[in-house]
Amino acid sequence: MAEDEVDFSKLSLEERCAHKNFKARLSAYEDLIKIFNRIDDEKSSEWMKWTSLVKQFASDSHAASQEKGLEAVLICLENSAQGPRLVPDVMNGIVNKCLTSTRARVKELAVLIVMMCIEIEKQELVQEELMKGMDLKNPRIVAACISMFIQAVHAFGAKTFKIKILCKKITNLLEDRDKNIRDESKKLIIELYRWIGAIFKQELGALKPALASEFEAEFKKLDESNTKQVPERYLRSQQAKKEKEISEGGIEEDEDPGDASADAALEIDPFELLQPEEILSKLPKDFYDKIEAKKWQERKETLEAVETLVTKYQKLESGDYSDLVRALKRLITKDSNVVVIAVGIKCITGLATGLKKKFSVYAPSVMTSIFDKFKEKKASVLNPLKEASDAVFACTTLEAIAEDAISTLPNKNPSVKTEVTLFLSRAFSKTPNKSFTDKKFMKPFIAGLVANLNEPDPTVRDATIEALGVAYKAMGEDKIKSFLADVDPAKVAKVQQAAEKAVILPPAKEPKAASSKATSSAPIVPAPKKGPTIKKPATTTTKKKVNKPEEGSSGVDISRPTLPASATTSAEEVPAPNPNTRVELMKVVDEGLMSKLADKNWKTREEALDKIASIVSTYTKISPYLGDFTNAIILRLQDSNRNLASTAFIILQNLAGSLGPHCKQHLRAFLPAILSGLSENRANVRCNVIACLNAWAENTSVEEFFQGEMIADALRQPSPLLRTELFTWLAPRLMKMKNISKDDLASALPPLFSCIEDRNVDVRKSAQECVLGFMMHLGYDKMSLQAGRLKPSSKACVMQSLDKVRPQLPAKTPPSRGKGTPGFGGKGKGKPTGLTSSSGRKGSMSAIDSPGGSMSKGNNARSPPSDQVSFHKYGYYKKGDDNTKLIQFYIRVHLQITVPKKRW
Repeated sequence: MAEDEVDFSKLSLEERCAHKNFKARLSAYEDLIKIFNRIDDEKSSEWMKWTSLVKQFASDSHAASQEKGLEAVLICLENSAQGPRLVPDVMNGIVNKCLTSTRARVKELAVLIVMMCIEIEKQELVQEELMKGMDLKNPRIVAACISMFIQAVHAFGAKTFKIKILCKKITNLLEDRDKNIRDESKKLIIELYRWIGAIFKQELGALKPALASEFEAEFKKLDESNTKQVPERYLRSQQAKKEKEISEGGIEEDEDPGDASADAALEIDPFELLQPEEILSKLPKDFYDKIEAKKWQERKETLEAVETLVTKYQKLESGDYSDLVRALKRLITKDSNVVVIAVGIKCITGLATGLKKKFSVYAPSVMTSIFDKFKEKKASVLNPLKEASDAVFACTTLEAIAEDAISTLPNKNPSVKTEVTLFLSRAFSKTPNKSFTDKKFMKPFIAGLVANLNEPDPTVRDATIEALGVAYKAMGEDKIKSFLADVDPAKVAKVQQAAEKAVILPPAKEPKAASSKATSSAPIVPAPKKGPTIKKPATTTTKKKVNKPEEGSSGVDISRPTLPASATTSAEEVPAPNPNTRVELMKVVDEGLMSKLADKNWKTREEALDKIASIVSTYTKISPYLGDFTNAIILRLQDSNRNLASTAFIILQNLAGSLGPHCKQHLRAFLPAILSGLSENRANVRCNVIACLNAWAENTSVEEFFQGEMIADALRQPSPLLRTELFTWLAPRLMKMKNISKDDLASALPPLFSCIEDRNVDVRKSAQECVLGFMMHLGYDKMSLQAGRLKPSSKACVMQSLDKVRPQLPAKTPPSRGKGTPGFGGKGKGKPTGLTSSSGRKGSMSAIDSPGGSMSKGNNARSPPSDQVSFHKYGYYKKGDDNTKLIQFYIRVHLQITVPKKRW
């Protein structure tokens, strides 16, 4: 039978998909499309069965079968929960085989597939693959990839992609020898400018005059049009918000997004496009010594060098600025020279401006110093203080500094009262409305301000009226009215007048999802063909009431903790667990939830964490495969919003119980991040960190914590709080450890010795408590040998600590002799002679083996005969015996006692 007459239907679907005959593959793709259209559940196991085959469809060598294969790929990406896992392989085939196809339908499907990959939150992978295509030598592929970028940016907006990386690539292609590549590159730059605006010019760098003038003309046209760009398509997470708004009645389902979304167009923060610069290594040599110099000119010159760095670079690289901030705070608080203080304040302002949200960890403590320094009346200090307070507040929230601000309002100094009140007025105008809806949160602010209405100083009263006016407008008359019930009506009238003049900055609006009515004159992205409609059952949400741990609580329960009150569960999101089987976490935590976990909006991250917390607490048995969840949750442990980080530690604590013995394989990934959490300043968050640490210790072992120098690396961090907490946690556990590797434990000796002479008293005290535990496992000799390598001053301090602890070492019970120990009564050769017990029998080691040095059993102990020499109550040897060296070896090695030679 000829090959074209073969009946391929007799072959299995898997065989046909891999068949060398394109007709067999074509029939397989058609059958798969029918199968996919029958599946009405995105999480159906049927998808798992076929997705491994779909990966290669885009790379089919025959145009006809490739077209059908792409249709199957598109349906799978659109309707399957497994779709995001296909993106890397699918995009590779799209770039190399489809975007340059001569078949129009293939190119059309390729564009639709790329758009769908972006829609399902895989835009980073799409950008990566397209940029790989731009590096290829084939000019047609390079031009096609750039053209694809143009369509993607037009459809989803510029903020969906990493613009800075893309700009570096595209500016290099402006001078390519291929005309199509140059033309497409120009179109992409113009499209990006349409979304980003004038700030995009700084990313283009130095262009040739002809190119620069050409772009300027195009940019001018766009500026004159003054039209805001609105995305045509939205990511799945953004579509979910649209559905939620419709269900809550926020907008009408048939509302035209062209009208409603104009103000919600995605805007690019200019700060995101800046290149971060590292400045810590560029600080002046001996900086920390020079800022404490006796001459104020030297201190001023040193600080001016830092001011130059923080003002020269608009965006600073993240790092550990704790020492620098601490030094600047001390200088601002204690220095007597106003010129030096002013420069130090400007350094703080520069750090806050350059680090933005990364400065939030330092913000509360810095703000306290600024509030106290408001007592200065000189404008040269007061003006920089105002700028610094605003810059620092931009890095944090009103909730984070509430306690310090409220406690400063009753200050006796009128200048402090006035400036703190004016600061609150500015802060109230920039705070989201959500904070003002919480009357319990606002009550202490209003109470403190109302008390200052009766101050004799008019500047204090005026500032108070201004702040109350802003709060009045932000909270609304109904909510603030009860707080002003006892205030003089004349003063209330002044507050109302101030409220009319107050300006409240509007909160950032979330982008709304586009509807089918959205149109644009830009290149049109063809709409995807309709696949099967997935009907999701309505879900009911039940809120769980929880008890949050009290701040400062010392009792840490390692059982499954309670979750935040906002955590919700639903029948669809969290199916009922089977207690007999382990569940794969990545099957219940979908890609949409993972993308929300990395969202820039903290509220979106909070929503994702609450859902994940609910899932992890529901499933008591989770399989060891965690996939991308590992890196995602580690990032949340370091979240700038410490409340979210606290929730992440609770999730990780529950995860340890669900993984059980499988925790061991994830220990090296999670433990460093958990240990870093011990540096947290907030007691309630630190309590969750310790509970998480206990849970992982219970499901693994403390001995494993020392492997890979994980404990040593944590102790090398400069945080005094981390060192104190970790040593305090380790001290009792070191006593109980049995089978720890001495090499692993010895790796922690350098940081231990460093902390013994730390300048922080709590660190020194907690480190000293751990010395005995280390010595029990390593021995005095090994620790003293390690200490001998230190500098003389450090060595003296450490040796003093070691000698202090040495008498506390418990007496070691000598190991029982084995049957075959040579020379000690076993079957081996070299049995010692001349060893005499109390009974006078030779060859017995009972005297040496007895820790108490008893020479006889029971109560018949008697002193050794004159021809025997006592040695530290551990044994006896007969004068003139030839086995002296053997006994010395036994005592030194088995009993671990160093014997001075003169005692023999």
